[in-house]
Amino acid sequence: SLDSKDLKNLVIGVRKIESSIGSKNWDVQREEISQRKVMSKGTYASKDILKGEKITLNKVDFLRPRNKVTPMDFYLKFNNKKAKKYFKKESSIE
Repeated sequence: SLDSKDLKNLVIGVRKIESSIGSKNWDVQREEISQRKVMSKGTYASKDILKGEKITLNKVDFLRPRNKVTPMDFYLKFNNKKAKKYFKKESSIE
C-alpha cells in the first residue's frame, strides 16, 4: 500500500512519462515554416509494387524532393492498402 507521499510521487512520475511520450501533433511549428519546402519529403517505391499488392512501410522510402504524397498522407491514405496500379522501383507513389 502507498501512503500519501508515495502516491504523490507515483502520480508525478506517471505524468513525466506521459509528457515524454508526446502525441501525434503534426501541426507545423513556427520554426519549421521557413524550411518546410526545402526539407519536405515525398513517398517513393523502394521496390516494385504490383497492382493489388498491399503497400507497407517496408516497400516505400521517404525521400526528397517532395511529391504529391507526403509521409503523413501515405500513413493516412496508403499504408496497408492495396495498390491500385503498378509502381516501379524508385517511382513516386501517387
